[in-house]
Amino acid sequence: MEGSLRGLMEKIAEPLGLGTMHERHFVFKPDWPNLLRTNLAKMGQGNTSPSVAQLRSAIDYPDPRGLPGEVQNLLILVFMEHGHYACQLHGQEYDPGLKDLPDSLVLSKQELAEPAVWKGALDKAGAILGVTLHSQLRTANHQNELVKQVREEAEAYLHSAETLVEVLRQRLAQLSVSDQGQRLATAEYAVTLMNQLRDLEGTALVEAVANSEAPSSDQALGRSLKTAQEVASRIKHNNWTLL
Repeated sequence: MEGSLRGLMEKIAEPLGLGTMHERHFVFKPDWPNLLRTNLAKMGQGNTSPSVAQLRSAIDYPDPRGLPGEVQNLLILVFMEHGHYACQLHGQEYDPGLKDLPDSLVLSKQELAEPAVWKGALDKAGAILGVTLHSQLRTANHQNELVKQVREEAEAYLHSAETLVEVLRQRLAQLSVSDQGQRLATAEYAVTLMNQLRDLEGTALVEAVANSEAPSSDQALGRSLKTAQEVASRIKHNNWTLL
């Protein structure tokens, strides 16, 4: 760990009981997440979908600790990260921060994709759909954002991808030739994948992206999707009689 971070961890994380700073690594301890879960249960509030206000009360249960707001926020963010919680504010996804943690935020527990699957999905989502996240950390909020962006792109590309397949099949049939390359196979796979992705949610979608296997390459699949409308139009309006 960098020296600048070591000092912060020693001054803040260790006194709070979040873990132990060793020479090279910080070893996290789940004491605070476990305590908050226990206190929520004792308060009769459970921990399936707690609010930030309830978690603040759990920090001070049974007696006030006098912790500053930002320290409370840090403990709540640790609780969220440890328990794989996403945040919503008035029904909308919300990305919280150390200085931005409203009491009205509601947490919802999420199932997260395995780390290797998450990494694969990020790589393929970028190569195929041009989807990138501001942070690649595997959190509930970031997974929800990836799912949202992938579904939106799949929906946006589907019609032009279907049109390209239809036009390619018609033209190849009219010319009485077989597809010698992988253009048609790639276009057909694009339609199959977009149809699949727009109907999936959560870890199922992340796994589908990570496990996708383009006939040629992810980059070729991405180009097929991005140029489908233009290519279909050119094929339709080309002077095939002259050729």
